Amino acid sequence: MAGTKKVVTKFATQGGAIVSVVEARENGWFEWECSGCSESGLPRVRRFTNDDAQSHADVCRALPLD
Repeated sequence: MAGTKKVVTKFATQGGAIVSVVEARENGWFEWECSGCSESGLPRVRRFTNDDAQSHADVCRALPLD
C-alpha cells in the first residue's frame, strides 16, 4: 500500500464534511481523518476507531474543504 490509505468507512459530519476511517498499517490498525476540520485520531483497532470517528462526526460542524 505504499503511500495510499485504504478508506474502510465514512461518516458525514453536521456540516457535511466526511470523516474517513482508513487503514493505517497492514497489521490491523486504523485511524480517522476529518475532511472538514482536518482533525484526526491516533491509530487504534477498527472497532474503537469507528466509535471515535462517529463521535467526531456527530459534533463536528466544519464545512467540506474544497
